Amino acid sequence: MSDTYEVKPTEKQVKAIHAIVAGEANVGKAMRDAGYSAKSSENPKQNLMDRRGVHEYLDTLDAKAQRLFHMSALDKALDVYLKALQAESDGVPDHKVRLMAADRLVAILLAAKQRETEATDKNALSYTFEERQSFNDKFRDFLRYQQYHPTNDGKAEAQLPVSKN
Repeated sequence: MSDTYEVKPTEKQVKAIHAIVAGEANVGKAMRDAGYSAKSSENPKQNLMDRRGVHEYLDTLDAKAQRLFHMSALDKALDVYLKALQAESDGVPDHKVRLMAADRLVAILLAAKQRETEATDKNALSYTFEERQSFNDKFRDFLRYQQYHPTNDGKAEAQLPVSKN
């Protein structure tokens, strides 16, 4: 038996993602409209966006966009909204559509920037304060040890002393 299994999005996840992507509602409202409780919709990151089913669904949409448009789903969405920034109706600029496109474009770009920042922060802060303190203490001990225990050729030995912590 395999220790991996296929993760599929739930019906509620799909409905919420569709509403969000279509710009019909903010994330909390999209979750409530999809059938999530008011309590669950208060924390959309944990209860929707961080779920494996959602990630799998978005990956599926991205693969489909690659096949259909030869670009990622994000790039296709950006392309559509960039074109909508020049929308006209009967040869006259359609400011309502242009404003909607600008709002959606900004929302997409901010969300992408936030995901990028969160990924960077997560990597940078993946150690607890205690783990960093322990490393610093051990490194300090190592440097002290090297200072007082050179090898026969005058170079410091490269061994880490056992910490007394």
